[in-house]
Amino acid sequence: MTLLWWIVYVAQPIIMAITGGIVAWYTVETKRLRKTAEHQIKTTQEQIETTQRPFIVIDPTWNEGRLLRFIVRNIGNSAAVNVELIYGRYKLIIPIIDGKEAVSVGLIEDNDTLREIHDLVRLPEDWLKFTLDAASLSKGVIMKIEYCNVAMMQYHTTERILPDKVIIESSGKMGVYNPFT
Repeated sequence: MTLLWWIVYVAQPIIMAITGGIVAWYTVETKRLRKTAEHQIKTTQEQIETTQRPFIVIDPTWNEGRLLRFIVRNIGNSAAVNVELIYGRYKLIIPIIDGKEAVSVGLIEDNDTLREIHDLVRLPEDWLKFTLDAASLSKGVIMKIEYCNVAMMQYHTTERILPDKVIIESSGKMGVYNPFT
């Protein structure tokens, strides 16, 4: 009877404590694995979004110190929707630029032609015009570009266009597109 008493009253709590310790360790390990899996999923989603997002850049054409036109290129892998080129108070909207596509934009050098820009939007997309203050060309032109992917996630790119190079000053995600803001 002593062996049975020893098993029931002494060994059983020890076995239960060991089992409880194993269950607690397993719970902590499972929680750690879940957090690792969530982090990997988030990282994978960000990588997929980065590789599939549109990315708009400007490729200027200069002649004797004058900016003649620029090419708006989507170097990303998906279409860019509602592309807005913003220079000061001027804005030009290109409805869509497919992945790896380019659109040529000509320039108007005086500031009194906003009405003409609205008229020019009716022209084919390969011959758009944009008002640009010629005095600012020596310091570089700061162009802000806002665009969406097909899921309407909004991105921006800010570029400084100089006679010898283009500098991307910032680029990133802005959030979900809201046409009412």
